[in-house]
Amino acid sequence: MQEIAPGNPRYWPKGSVESCVEDISLVRTSIELRHLRYFIAVAEHLNFGKAARALNVSQPPLSRQIRDLEQYLGVSLFCRNPKGVSLTGAGQLLLGESRRILDELALSVRLVRRAGNGVSKIPVV
Repeated sequence: MQEIAPGNPRYWPKGSVESCVEDISLVRTSIELRHLRYFIAVAEHLNFGKAARALNVSQPPLSRQIRDLEQYLGVSLFCRNPKGVSLTGAGQLLLGESRRILDELALSVRLVRRAGNGVSKIPVV
């Protein structure tokens, strides 16, 4: 009898999180800061071409990163039309959260650098 290993889809019992995911590779994927930066740029410009120019990247990789982010989240972030895009409700929520996350990260970097440079008083946030 062959042993069923975790890599085999039959390994996960019915009702487990893994059994609910159609593509098991999505479980191993994560959101990167690049995804958030790209998303914010498209959300602010409401146009993939303009966002790509602002980010100094070509449009196909930008579109692919946004599509990957939407696929990971399982929601559409933009309503696409020939003249540009608009944010969905989920996109509006992610825009605020993305800005907050990047602001928190920038603050953390500043605090860590200050601590590393011997600044003893770290402000309480």
